[in-house]
Amino acid sequence: MYRKLTYFAVAILLSVFYFRIVSTIKVKSETYDEIKCLRAGEYLTSGSGWVVEASVFHSPLSYYIHGFLLKGKSFKNLDDKIFNARLIMAVFPVIFGFFIFKYSKEKFGELSGLVALFLFTWCPNIIAFSCLIVPDMLVAFFIFLGFYTYQNSLEKIKSVKKSILAGLIFGLALLSKYTGVFLVPIYLLLGLRKLFLKEVSLKNYFKQFIIVIVVGLFILNAGYKFTGSFKPLKDFSFESKFFSDLSGLKVLSKIPLPIPEPFIYGFDIQKHTTEVGHPTFLLGKRSIKGWWYYFIIAFLIKVPIPFLLLIFFAVLRSAVIARNEMAPARQRFSGGKQSNLLIPIVCLTLPFVLFTNSNPGLRYLLPVFPFLFVYISDLVNIRKKVFTVIIWFLLVWFAIESVLIHPHYLAYFNQFIGGPKNGYKYLADSNIDWGQDRFLVIKNLKINPDIKLNPTDPVVGRFLINVNNLQDVFCIEEPHKWLKQFKPVGNIGYSWLLYDIKLSDYKKLLDKNPQDYYLNYLMGFVSNGERYLKKCLEINPEYTPAKLKLGLIYWERGDSVSAISEFGRVIKGDSNNYYAYKYLSEINQQISHIKLAQEYDRKYKIAKILNSYAVPISIDENYYKKAIEKNPQDAKSWNNLGFIYWMKSDFSRAIINFKKASELNPNFVDYIGNLAVAYKDKGMQKEYLDLKNQYFSKYNLISSARVSQIQYGESKMILEDIFVLSPDN
Repeated sequence: MYRKLTYFAVAILLSVFYFRIVSTIKVKSETYDEIKCLRAGEYLTSGSGWVVEASVFHSPLSYYIHGFLLKGKSFKNLDDKIFNARLIMAVFPVIFGFFIFKYSKEKFGELSGLVALFLFTWCPNIIAFSCLIVPDMLVAFFIFLGFYTYQNSLEKIKSVKKSILAGLIFGLALLSKYTGVFLVPIYLLLGLRKLFLKEVSLKNYFKQFIIVIVVGLFILNAGYKFTGSFKPLKDFSFESKFFSDLSGLKVLSKIPLPIPEPFIYGFDIQKHTTEVGHPTFLLGKRSIKGWWYYFIIAFLIKVPIPFLLLIFFAVLRSAVIARNEMAPARQRFSGGKQSNLLIPIVCLTLPFVLFTNSNPGLRYLLPVFPFLFVYISDLVNIRKKVFTVIIWFLLVWFAIESVLIHPHYLAYFNQFIGGPKNGYKYLADSNIDWGQDRFLVIKNLKINPDIKLNPTDPVVGRFLINVNNLQDVFCIEEPHKWLKQFKPVGNIGYSWLLYDIKLSDYKKLLDKNPQDYYLNYLMGFVSNGERYLKKCLEINPEYTPAKLKLGLIYWERGDSVSAISEFGRVIKGDSNNYYAYKYLSEINQQISHIKLAQEYDRKYKIAKILNSYAVPISIDENYYKKAIEKNPQDAKSWNNLGFIYWMKSDFSRAIINFKKASELNPNFVDYIGNLAVAYKDKGMQKEYLDLKNQYFSKYNLISSARVSQIQYGESKMILEDIFVLSPDN
């Protein structure tokens, strides 16, 4: 009877979990990465192979799952297709939850199994990513299952069947996402622990490990249809320092790798990102390289406080056991039933704290959560009344937190920072604003049509702005600095903030500090007040935005001479200010100086490209020449050198370099686009049209993995250090 009640409780928890997922995806729009994932599924299941780079940005298992199951079916629109893809992928977290229960039950008993499952199915972070088709939850599932099956194969090390099963799961983990490779150090440490405790022989362990790795690699290669398998490193064009250095080692460079080519290329892209960094926001600051403590802080403010307390109690308990002076050294090392869990927790956490410059979000730590849930679950077995009351109080608190945030799980923050309403002050990107609230914004705009969206320049009135734009996460400059002077009056899903700013609000700020150049600029901008702008420039003569606004005021009142002079002053101080070039082009067009207008228009396009990068990027010709001399296989340097020639209107040399880049990496669609633009500017119309068609045939399947269109924004933000020229549609 008790057993039946246990499994009834499991069914209830999993059913409620899936119901909450479904109710959430009904109101949440697609996130930034989901469209690419959906397109990749359509693309790969059409049999096209890996001929565009975006198809290798992640391993393909999730693409296959929703791609094949949705293939040939009709949908009302793209939103309907995303909804159905999410329903499919949400099945895997449900299965995941069952295995968490099963493992915890086997280790610590049925009550612990239920507690671990409860923590999993009510965790805001878990629910948030269980609602999406991105591969984060899928890889977390197969990493946990890989740990489970490998541990079982170690327990019965002579069982070939169990080793094959562990190898199969290992292969599926690799096919889920590149972080599946973390299973390798986990496997090694689990095996070494067994060897240290003399629970297995070296011979049997070596045999078992080889079976797991061989089967896993076979599944990986089969998943990629053995595309480019056994290709040596010397034949690749790498971007990351890690793989470039490996390919430079004579011992390794000529060895055929039993790994598919698309997997290596995708891994190289991801590794390159961790090396160069990713636009990141933390505690009011922006960075490309990130901070070593990013994931620590994100974890401390993004998970419920009761969960943190439960972890603390579990660690304290383990420390007491480990320090038991009565226990022999070997027993202390074995650490009881919990010790194995510490291995994946460490292996899945430390790399992101110590060895990466990329801090895109807490989701990278999702694979750690299930192990923490199991680790905590043993606390319910402590037979002390007061402690038992505390544990159950924390579990109830955990549940309340989960209920209160519904359905805005992605934007959950705990009370350490005042809850989700303050999350925008501390983190951004997939921690709070991943584009998921478009439906809610559209609904709000129908009710309030006067509300503006995402203003860049200072304005008055009511408007909504999403957190990423507010914090200028993907910009080198800080165009929304003006908005930091004000507080929001509301929010939508916590990822969009509502402001209601009046002209008098700007005046109040200025009255408090009349000698502040920036506040004078803001007042001058919103009021078209020339005297405020001139006061700003008296205090800070080099402040470019004030000069731009003055030039616009002169132009609007018909004084084109003064406007041209003011915009010229801007360019003198900032040669890459694309606004000034744009206005100069338009003014000269207006006064019939056509040749000069065309010259400024070209300079505008170049400056616009250079300002669209979220990361600083060199335009030093010699820098790229030296890089190519050091590594002739460096496609990125060939491409960027081609861009520099294109800037100088040396289209012949630009074509040579762009062509070389596309030969070295034919899967990167933007190299093809760059070459097409160079053909067009050189007047080679036939070559341009042929290559343009080739570019769009690939680009329309899956857009570039390197270029991100910020939602509701007109600016193209480029998150990599690769120059991109887009052919006209």
